[in-house]
Amino acid sequence: MTGEKRFLVEFEIESHACLVDGLEEQALQSDDGTEYYVSNLSTDLGNPNPLLLLRIILTATDFADAENIGTDKAINFTRLICLASNLPCQTHRLTKIADWSIGIEEREAKIASQHPGHDLPHKILKPEIFRTINALLSLDIPSEVTQAIKWHAYGVLSRYTDEQFQFFWLALEILAQVGADRTKVNDPCPVCHSPLYCEKCKNYPLHRPHEWQLISALFERVNPEHGAKIFKDASQLRNVISHGRDVGSFVEKKNIDLNDLVNAIGALSWAAVVTHLETHAGLNQKEQKYLFSTVSSYVRITLNVSTNLTFKSKDPDQPRFSEIPSLNTELIIEERPETEP
Repeated sequence: MTGEKRFLVEFEIESHACLVDGLEEQALQSDDGTEYYVSNLSTDLGNPNPLLLLRIILTATDFADAENIGTDKAINFTRLICLASNLPCQTHRLTKIADWSIGIEEREAKIASQHPGHDLPHKILKPEIFRTINALLSLDIPSEVTQAIKWHAYGVLSRYTDEQFQFFWLALEILAQVGADRTKVNDPCPVCHSPLYCEKCKNYPLHRPHEWQLISALFERVNPEHGAKIFKDASQLRNVISHGRDVGSFVEKKNIDLNDLVNAIGALSWAAVVTHLETHAGLNQKEQKYLFSTVSSYVRITLNVSTNLTFKSKDPDQPRFSEIPSLNTELIIEERPETEP
């Protein structure tokens, strides 16, 4: 493809598998010409977060394109390590992108640094929060609600959006069964949503609510304004994930913002848990007015910083990894008192 150049994209890989002692950097190449170079980076025995260094040489149109292609290739590579080793392996962070074109002496590079804790910790644990926790400790919480609290917590903890989605959905799926109205219902027409009519029986058949109808009802009770739309998108995504299909392709085709959907069902999951604590565990929220904190996003946010620089290759036709300058960046956070405008 015209306009494409060679780029080096470097990643740190968090891996429970590392190269055996004495094994030098390993070079691999795929059929499309992409080159992979793997070596140990931080693999001392007892290290809870051992790291490999993965360098990928690929073709792309520019630095942004190289980052996108390189990230996809790095993720795929780590999944293959998982498959081959049966040990955990995942991308940790992007560290460098460099122009790796043949025949040039002076090269551009971007040194990347990530700061996932740039706004942490949040100073919100005030006495009112602990009063709320103390009240929760004294409740006789039904086992189903306890299970939902676990799944919700897993959703809050996970750093992957598709995992968060599944955990929040599980919490809602369980809560939909607790105290559910089992009154017989019709099946709706998938187009106009009117009750389906049986020509042979000359009536509208009734049945106990299906599980999806109970979940849909919960969505609409917790969020009367947007619950139906959220359920429609979420149930489709749930089917995509449960059948192992590609989430990225689905949300792109349906024009769904995955982060927004995860945040929406995360908020639904939280609200449903609190509601069930009130209705099924005796939490007296109206009289005691216990304090719960809410968040604007459940999706993890990382501050990414990129530093541009140039470096020279001694041999323009054979650039070396060691020629890329090392650069350490530090994030300094300073709290300043609020001042009047």
